[in-house]
Amino acid sequence: MRKLRIDDETQKEKENNKLIAEKGASHKVVLKQKYAQIVDLITKSNGRLHNKSEEAKKKLSEMYVILQAARKENEDAKKVIQQFRQNLVSFENQIQENVKTQLSAKEK
Repeated sequence: MRKLRIDDETQKEKENNKLIAEKGASHKVVLKQKYAQIVDLITKSNGRLHNKSEEAKKKLSEMYVILQAARKENEDAKKVIQQFRQNLVSFENQIQENVKTQLSAKEK
């Protein structure tokens, strides 16, 4: 009877060990699945971030081109204004010369 009890306990212990091993294996499978899901989510997230980064780079490049065009336009406008100022000074000098010439002609 004692041997039968020991055999029963041994059998129960083997079954418990088998259940523990099965649970461990099942747990490992679940962990692997969760790990795969996490890797997939990270990969998708990185892809979206990469796309957003590329879009931002493209917009920044477009804005830089616009800025360069505005700078060029500004420089051109400055040149036109400078030329206009020079023409005004020249015109004013001509007027002053004409006035002096007319005054000296009247005095004679």
